[in-house]
Amino acid sequence: MPSIRKFLVATVNFSVLVNGLTWTPCGTGVDCATLEVALEYGDTTSTAKASIAFARHNATIAASKNLDLY
Repeated sequence: MPSIRKFLVATVNFSVLVNGLTWTPCGTGVDCATLEVALEYGDTTSTAKASIAFARHNATIAASKNLDLY
């Protein structure tokens, strides 16, 4: 699988992000969470925020040791 890293503007340690969210069931085998982020990250006086919705599908089989996401 070709790498997508060259297209990323920023990278996130996804395990930290996922573990820091509050996941709730929102469908059959699906969990949802919302992350609130600053719209004006460079302006510490701004209170403007946006919400980013996440959904994850729960695995039904063990992950393959050969799985490469990059």
